[in-house]
Amino acid sequence: MLPDVPSAEQVAEAVEAYNRKFGVEDKRLWALAQKTIQELQSSGCQASAEGFVWAVRRWGSIQGARSSYKTAMARALVDLQIPRYTVMDRDICVQLWMKLVTLAQHHGVERRESSWASKILHWLLPHQVPIYDAFVRRYLGEGNREGELAYRTIVMWEYMVADKLTPVRDQVVGEIEPRTLLRAIDKFVWWESGGKNRQHPEVSAALRDQAADATSFIPIDIKGEPLSATVLRDRR
Repeated sequence: MLPDVPSAEQVAEAVEAYNRKFGVEDKRLWALAQKTIQELQSSGCQASAEGFVWAVRRWGSIQGARSSYKTAMARALVDLQIPRYTVMDRDICVQLWMKLVTLAQHHGVERRESSWASKILHWLLPHQVPIYDAFVRRYLGEGNREGELAYRTIVMWEYMVADKLTPVRDQVVGEIEPRTLLRAIDKFVWWESGGKNRQHPEVSAALRDQAADATSFIPIDIKGEPLSATVLRDRR
């Protein structure tokens, strides 16, 4: 059974708390996302796409995404021709996500990168594409279900919540871009599913450099603990 639609007050409170803790990282990734979509529109630049998809991977703490997948995911994003998608319904949203997952595998990603693909699309189309990950699935009671059926449930529920919150949009989206209802709903779900207990992500320097020059991204080293421990502590 899906959870009830949260109230405007509940969403606004979670968004404000999230923004206090992670707002700086979101601002930098949003700046990079805007630069990337502009370059995809003008030239389909793969170098820019590589920097962006890897920054999203770091922001989302995508477990198991190898550095060798960066080029494959970037090629998939270029092939997707995302600037064509300006108006979207639920079915098109799911189809777009499935297509990016499939294209990434075609270009050499060895597994279905469902969460990574959704987060890439969410940052490029934050008013249209919800995030798919363990936090959202758990919140919706879909923790044991994966793939298309789980994502369709996520899209259905988040679109329904967005419709209900549309009259009070300005009260819930917060002050940090992208100020969309789907971004606010993701912040609420993630925060309520345990994100409030997570430590601050250590990706600021990487995102700052990426926003300045999308072609020169170099992943940062995080000292003092194994990568596996860092992944478990990171934002997602």
